[in-house]
Amino acid sequence: MNEKERIYTDWKTSRSKVDLPDGFSERVMTKVVKQEQIKASKSGSSTFRSLFEMAVRILMGIGLSALGILRVACLVGGLMRP
Repeated sequence: MNEKERIYTDWKTSRSKVDLPDGFSERVMTKVVKQEQIKASKSGSSTFRSLFEMAVRILMGIGLSALGILRVACLVGGLMRP
């Protein structure tokens, strides 16, 4: 084992022996559950918003595709002129 590996192993061992305060895992899991509930409530109430955003994206895609087709047609038309 070289010096870097030994230092890393020592560091890893020292970090694994950290004492956590009482109730630490319960507090963390409570916050995780609250965040999941917030995400679930937001996704349920924003169905209209997500549909609106999807419609806007589709319309933008159609518009940009039409613009690209028009641009190609103008280039081809310009090349066909004498």
